[in-house]
Amino acid sequence: MSLTGGIPESITGLKGLRFLGLNDNKLTGDIPSKLASLPNVSALYLHGNNLTGEIKFSVVLWETGEAFWGLGIIPNYAIPLG
Repeated sequence: MSLTGGIPESITGLKGLRFLGLNDNKLTGDIPSKLASLPNVSALYLHGNNLTGEIKFSVVLWETGEAFWGLGIIPNYAIPLG
């Protein structure tokens, strides 16, 4: 069974969220741009869906080198920052 529909904007209110694995579902629509502003997320997997849009990360996030992101550029691969 797969998740369908879009990623709700309300998910960006989960300030304690550390991992978000929504990969390999049937999600559609725009990626909420505010996902980049979640302060504690260290892993974000969205590949394997039909999502559109982009996420712009802050310079501070890029400099930390503590997060891994898999946005569908290379399936099943986490891209280390830093």
